[in-house]
Amino acid sequence: MCRDSPLAGVFCPGQHSNCQRWNRVSHGSAVMASSGRIAAFQLRSEEEVQVTTVPWKRHAHQRAHDFFKTDEMLDRVLMQLAKGMDKREDAILSSDDTCVHWYGDTSADGDMHPTLRMVKPGDTTESEVFVSRLLPFIFAGDDSFELLMQLPKMP
Repeated sequence: MCRDSPLAGVFCPGQHSNCQRWNRVSHGSAVMASSGRIAAFQLRSEEEVQVTTVPWKRHAHQRAHDFFKTDEMLDRVLMQLAKGMDKREDAILSSDDTCVHWYGDTSADGDMHPTLRMVKPGDTTESEVFVSRLLPFIFAGDDSFELLMQLPKMP
């Protein structure tokens, strides 16, 4: 995820020189497609997930706290986000020019868009949520989020 703004092409869109394309391979590992280097995905332990998400929660916008109704619901979503990123990367607290790669689930439509599966408040069935929409919903300020809401509802 390239964090220029919540409206930037969130997952390494190509205009960022420090971002590389990653291809997902079996068992949670990844291979960097460019430059021939191989890097193994490092999964966060449950303890590391907890440590990572505590400060994230403090940065969550009030709309996220309101939407998820309980701290436990927001915690579950933040934990899923943390589990989808390498433990050496932080999409929320890293500098704006840092590229964070997604290793979690991808869209069922075959387009490989980063997704989470969750039951939204008020729903009874699980749905696929695009991470590129979820991150700004949880963390963007009002002005940035309003701009995002004017864009087509695409990943």
